[in-house]
Amino acid sequence: MEYYNEDQLYKYFKETIKRDSMKKMDRLRKEIDAIKERELKRIDLEAKRQIDWTLGGELQEIKKDHQTKINQISINIDVKLMEIRAKFFEEIFDNVIAKLNKFTKKEEYYKLILKKVNDLIKEYPKEDIVFLVSKNDTQGIKALDCIKDNKKYQIQQTSDISIGGFIASFKDGVEVDETLDSKISDKKEDFIEKSRLFIRK
Repeated sequence: MEYYNEDQLYKYFKETIKRDSMKKMDRLRKEIDAIKERELKRIDLEAKRQIDWTLGGELQEIKKDHQTKINQISINIDVKLMEIRAKFFEEIFDNVIAKLNKFTKKEEYYKLILKKVNDLIKEYPKEDIVFLVSKNDTQGIKALDCIKDNKKYQIQQTSDISIGGFIASFKDGVEVDETLDSKISDKKEDFIEKSRLFIRK
């Protein structure tokens, strides 16, 4: 898993999501189809029995009741579908976050953060900057060591960053968020849409 820039990182996790989702999508589609088929057969059988037993004006009432039950099944399936989809996406992104946490222990991650820090201080050479980094991010802290002796910069450890990266805070209140937390959060819906991870009935 060799990453040197955000595009490669994005591409890797996009492919990971696609790969991890295919098996689950097939299973969920089969589950939903089975629910629909089972329930519709049950209602159809019930309706046919009632029709056989009933004549005249009651027939329309039976048909109406039959349609109401079918509509209710469709609503219940839609609710179940939304619940499954939400759980499905959470499982996928839990897996992505686990992989990102492993990535933050690697040398490639250290190089990525080091490059981001150097790019930032080159872009704002006259600014005093406070760098916030996760207290558990050993590679990120190591990357920020390159500036620790410069009085223009401060390094503060925080528990607000869960995965990795850093936040650069300027005196005027402006912040540059380079955390993996925010990037995976911002791209979550984009990942879902571009990966076509929608379960269709």
